[in-house]
Amino acid sequence: MDNYSKINSLRKYLFYALGEIVLIVFSLFLAFQLNDLNERNKEKKLRGTYTRLLIKDYQTDLEQIRAARTQFLREIQLIDSYGIRLGLHYGSQDTIIKIVGYEYNPNVPPFVRYNNTTLETLKETGHLELISSKTLKQINTVQLLQNEQQLYQKTMLDSHTRLLESYLSNYPLKNGVLNKGQLYTLLWEDIDSRDLLLEFNALITTTRSVLTNATFYYDKIEVETTKAIELLQNQ
Repeated sequence: MDNYSKINSLRKYLFYALGEIVLIVFSLFLAFQLNDLNERNKEKKLRGTYTRLLIKDYQTDLEQIRAARTQFLREIQLIDSYGIRLGLHYGSQDTIIKIVGYEYNPNVPPFVRYNNTTLETLKETGHLELISSKTLKQINTVQLLQNEQQLYQKTMLDSHTRLLESYLSNYPLKNGVLNKGQLYTLLWEDIDSRDLLLEFNALITTTRSVLTNATFYYDKIEVETTKAIELLQNQ
């Protein structure tokens, strides 16, 4: 084989090898692109799932907040009505006994239990980066308010519990086991009206503070939660 034939064969080989290299590079590039596309699709799908769950959690919170606030405001109005009746010029020992013995319920209505399951899952799985920074900032604002409200709630309920324990050891309840008849009436004989008024006033004042504080926070949390839902819907 002469030199020209050798050069021609080498040229053909080089072109063939170069074609193989180009084909391999292109195949790898295409594989990376497809893999990247799949990852983006998975991320998009995962983001959508988390977004829907967060919105659902927040909407449930809003329903609970509105229901609790309505009930709390009703209780506050009832407490205020006791104060008005006792403060009138014809308020007497019979008035306080009628209220405490036959009307008053010392139990505090249930508070909101926030749905943080999805948010905690995002933190544990390291998927917080799926949420935009603006939305995440708003979510943090909501959670800080929730935590603050629950801290105040616990502190005030502890005070309410101590007052209630003292109250229950001295005075019967209208919804207790013994709540009517001659024996129930006997429990209210020789009651010290002054002590009763002091304990009752302390208890309903604390109850009112607990409910008013919670209502105040519920208003703020509702506003910020609504903002978080709007951001999640638009991200």
